[in-house]
Amino acid sequence: MRAIRAEKARRAAALERERTAKDAERIRARCQTLAGFVREAWHVVEPNSTFVHGWHLDAICDHLEAVTDGRINRLLINVPPGTMKSLLTSVLWPAWEWGPIGCPSLRYLTTSYAEKYVKRDSRRMRDLVQSEWYRALWPEVELVRAGESSFANTKTGFREGVPFASLTGGRGDRVIIDDPHSTETAESEAERTNTSRIFRESVPTRLNDPINSAIIVIMCWFSRRTEPVRRIISIEN
Repeated sequence: MRAIRAEKARRAAALERERTAKDAERIRARCQTLAGFVREAWHVVEPNSTFVHGWHLDAICDHLEAVTDGRINRLLINVPPGTMKSLLTSVLWPAWEWGPIGCPSLRYLTTSYAEKYVKRDSRRMRDLVQSEWYRALWPEVELVRAGESSFANTKTGFREGVPFASLTGGRGDRVIIDDPHSTETAESEAERTNTSRIFRESVPTRLNDPINSAIIVIMCWFSRRTEPVRRIISIEN
């Protein structure tokens, strides 16, 4: 059975390479926009789910492209749960910058209130850039280290993930904060105060370039839970 599964996987990989090679020019052209890359890469990151477009995805993509272009470097994304905010911002966008945009030297420091979510999105991006589809289109993005929460490529780019409470080491060109506190504890005034303190004291020092590096915060829809972070970002800008 193991040999049969291995042969099936080998044949599937070969078919994927063949399909991608035949349509490579069109795929690369469409992937020049983040929204196009999201659609093209969907079958890799979510092979068992149908992509459902929403206008909010275009809005997030436009703002992330503005970060890529250097037009903004502070971004707070507030959308409801289950609207692809983590997958888009923490998985697909960095892979897009490395490959289609040709910036594999970019370095990402990612964090969340729970280590399991840090590892989840790190694995998803790692698996994407190591997929047959991605490697066929952007072979220059080659990993030299592929850990569960940290990996690096041959162009000096890397992605490192740490829990938000431990955000005292590492630096990046993009610091991506995906839910600094949970919905269960965010109603606590003490918890919100602690989140604000960590953000204020740790996040600005984690940037490679204090002027040009970007901070992206992803949280659920605006409420008093996001007010401390929103206020800090507004002051910094």
